[in-house]
Amino acid sequence: MTQSVLQPVAVVQGQALVDAIRAEIISGALEPGQRLTEPALSRQYGVSRVPVREALRVLGAEGFIIFKPYGSASVQGLDERAAEEILTLRRLLEPHAAEEAARYRTREDLEELHEVLLAGEDVLKEVRIEATPSLNTRFHGGVARASHNSLLGAFMTQLQHKSEWVYSAAVSTRASYSWPEHWEIYDAIVRQDPPEASRIMLSHIQRTAVAATGAVSGSSER
Repeated sequence: MTQSVLQPVAVVQGQALVDAIRAEIISGALEPGQRLTEPALSRQYGVSRVPVREALRVLGAEGFIIFKPYGSASVQGLDERAAEEILTLRRLLEPHAAEEAARYRTREDLEELHEVLLAGEDVLKEVRIEATPSLNTRFHGGVARASHNSLLGAFMTQLQHKSEWVYSAAVSTRASYSWPEHWEIYDAIVRQDPPEASRIMLSHIQRTAVAATGAVSGSSER
């Protein structure tokens, strides 16, 4: 069984604890079906069982953990149907977000997106593709914020962790391709070309969908 990549820390509580456990699930450090016990997680994160129990409850509501009879918890696997549901929502929402971003983006929005794109270039040069899923999430979140549509941004925020999970499944094949596509989206937003920004975003998500569903399907067959 794969060992956790996170080292024990003095105290991790509240949202930080939820984020830490979720990150291990997304990265694959905690494998699908792996049992999660309150005592073990309490020791790892240096907290009592109460915040661990609450973190597991939150992650269960998010769909990252499943609870079995008698309250035992285990890591939920990402199956093909779940991946397709997430990608379907992204196909509907994100082209519109890119279109609106091209209309309403500010200088600050462009600076945020540019910073993330440069960070992605750096990790790819250093062959640290494990760092790209979180940067991918930041880029797409930045596009949603640049739309200045608060309702759209709220929907995207709800999707962001699941989207990162899906992207992580395909990161080995998509990382080197997705960044040039991100630059194309960014350039269309800079030029304030809404139709082009929407078109490129949809194409980008379609390519991710092909890679992700293939990776998830192959994983479930093993």
